[in-house]
Amino acid sequence: MSEHPNPARAALGVVLALAGSLLLTALVYMTNSTDPALERLMFQLGLALTGLLSALGQGLVFFGLWLLWSAARGR
Repeated sequence: MSEHPNPARAALGVVLALAGSLLLTALVYMTNSTDPALERLMFQLGLALTGLLSALGQGLVFFGLWLLWSAARGR
């Protein structure tokens, strides 16, 4: 642990990790839902955009966790 942790960086890391997790959860819910509106949305988005959204969500999670780790290490 560092002597000078950065709380703003850690807070941003938490927000980004949560945002990415929520995005991924929403995509999984949309895919597994039997609601006709969500099924229609899934087909309107298509494979390319849902894949891009999934990659964005994963990137947000990884970047948020990296910010948390680097804030704790003082980098």
